[in-house]
Amino acid sequence: MRKLCYLLLLGFIVLFYQPVFAESVFPEDKWVQVESAESVGWSTEKFKRLSDFAEANGTLGLMIIQDGKVVYSYGKIEERTYMASVRKSLISGLIGIYVEEGKINMESTLESLDIDDSAPSLTPQEKQARVIDLLKARSGIYHEPAAETEKMNAARPPRGSHAPGTYWYYNNWDFDTLGVIFENQTKLSIGKAFFERIAKPIGMQQFSSSDVDYNKSSKSIHPAYRFKMSTQDLARYGLLYLNNGTWRGKQIIPQQWIVDSTTSYSTISPGFGYGYMWWLPSNFIYGQPINGTAWWAQGLSGQHLIIIPSMNLVIAHLAPYDVTRVHTGLMSKNLLHLIFDARVK
Repeated sequence: MRKLCYLLLLGFIVLFYQPVFAESVFPEDKWVQVESAESVGWSTEKFKRLSDFAEANGTLGLMIIQDGKVVYSYGKIEERTYMASVRKSLISGLIGIYVEEGKINMESTLESLDIDDSAPSLTPQEKQARVIDLLKARSGIYHEPAAETEKMNAARPPRGSHAPGTYWYYNNWDFDTLGVIFENQTKLSIGKAFFERIAKPIGMQQFSSSDVDYNKSSKSIHPAYRFKMSTQDLARYGLLYLNNGTWRGKQIIPQQWIVDSTTSYSTISPGFGYGYMWWLPSNFIYGQPINGTAWWAQGLSGQHLIIIPSMNLVIAHLAPYDVTRVHTGLMSKNLLHLIFDARVK
């Protein structure tokens, strides 16, 4: 009988146990600073090496946020710069709000939404791609986008080579067209909607509705939406995602969307997946252990927003958009190595 009671107690413990983290602090106009880096498991001495690296490699701003408090910051964290591909994870959260409200239907096809493009226009098969396929970068549409890197252009499959929903390709055409679909379905500009529904409720300090503009091109009728943002405002967005879309008890982005958008639907490489415009490394980022899955927005020049739920951690890093001398991969690897090396427990 005693053994049975013990087993039942153990079962209840396993069933109801949840990891306990310090409750996140939400910034007011200013962020709360930790009393000392050492008091929360970081090394001030090693942060000096991180600052030297950031200065030498053109970092605009860098913030490390643990439990909602600033552990480390460097540079001009209030200065805005254009987001590179980090922009895609910003609009992902915005789309989730309007999906829940019924303004955007994830199962709608491009044909039903009257989406086409310049010649050579979309084929009947391509028009069967759904909104959810574009979110997953699995549209099967390989029309030239308004803007892309040489690497993306070289990797683009031939038109018609994959049916919608069957193949992952990091596709700026998908991402840009989602911006067009958003504005068509909501009758709102991306900038105004992001400001009203996300930036204002979470107290972004520098972002305004005019900080979204559009890069137009003769290659496609669908322009690339572009965000300008500061490091500290980007960190607020990361903290919002870390807290399952809530900010001081108010649900800003639907919690189910946070789950869905950070679920991997495509395996890009071993231990590395892709959700709704979020990269999803598992257990390691550039060789650094993270004890679980991270949610990662990244862009050229080493622009990053990294959210690590198992550590209650947000890392926001921006380099000026026009800094092309920084090798993105090398910057990212070395930067993250120095960040994780500064953690002493």
